[in-house]
Amino acid sequence: MTHSELLPAVRRAIDDLGAAFLVPLVALGRRLGLWQAMDQAGPLTAEQLAARTNTSRPCVREWLAAQAAAGYLTHDPADDTFVLPEDIAAVVARDDSPTSYGAVYELFDAVYRDQDKVEAAFTDSGGFAWQDRDAAFFPAVERFTRTTYRSLLVQEWLPAFDNVTSKLTRGAQVADVACGYGTATILLAQHYPASTVTGFDFHPDSIGAARAAADTAGAGDNLSFVTAAADAFPGHDYDLITVLNSLHDMGNPQEVLSHIRRALAEDGTVMLVESQARDHPSPGLDPIGRWMYAFSTHYCVPCALAQDGGHALGNQVTDDQLRDLAAEAGFVHFRRVAESTFSRVIELRAH
Repeated sequence: MTHSELLPAVRRAIDDLGAAFLVPLVALGRRLGLWQAMDQAGPLTAEQLAARTNTSRPCVREWLAAQAAAGYLTHDPADDTFVLPEDIAAVVARDDSPTSYGAVYELFDAVYRDQDKVEAAFTDSGGFAWQDRDAAFFPAVERFTRTTYRSLLVQEWLPAFDNVTSKLTRGAQVADVACGYGTATILLAQHYPASTVTGFDFHPDSIGAARAAADTAGAGDNLSFVTAAADAFPGHDYDLITVLNSLHDMGNPQEVLSHIRRALAEDGTVMLVESQARDHPSPGLDPIGRWMYAFSTHYCVPCALAQDGGHALGNQVTDDQLRDLAAEAGFVHFRRVAESTFSRVIELRAH
């Protein structure tokens, strides 16, 4: 092949490698407080930023140059100052921003450290268990999903369901399956104090973190957390069961949905939230699809393979696949009721 024919591939590789090197530097800036110190601070020199954050001036100067080269900062060569633009600050510096992706950059600390385990999943077919992930993974995922749940769960998603919010207001039995650190569970309990909300997760450390978060939030007696697997959590006659961004991680999704159907009240509803999916990968795939397939390869498929059941849906499971699984479990109603940049929200009912 000629040089001109190879050039697009070379440029793509350079773009990807530049991004790969930049991601840990963005995360480093969050850990050291560099982004926070620059937020709304106006123009700063490397000396000023280093003094504010008690960091090394030469290292900070090179960090600033790397961020400016990536377009994350603006640089004025006249006085060698750097500015954090408002839109970039909302993405990387402010955890309470609805467009915050800062936690995802920090997630890559875990991705890099987990590579040996991912490689082992490829070669021995034993998968890579959820509980064996690097410790940085769990809080980073919670911080990222927190942004979505706080802005959409109560305000937009639940009102899109038929007759659910009225039940919750009057008082309903709610189970949040695979609740993780309990962010959504706590929101449900606080917003609907007449309802009884229980979060279930098979991961004891996550349940411990969820209980601590509930204490910090001052949650009421209508909230509890229990260590239990998704296919064996206790209770019955639940008016609402939520399964948020987790079914695709399970090795036995059919058994999980069947158990949920048995635990559901006759007029109950399931809120199933899954990642936005593409029917198939293709060149020029949108950036989110590219991200989702890569993340699924790192974590979702290996996680499912580490469990009993033999299924590995991946986070790009389609509506048709989900509809078939739900039908086999006894659900006759399947409706996509809402969606966001990353998520699709599905309503399941047995009648």
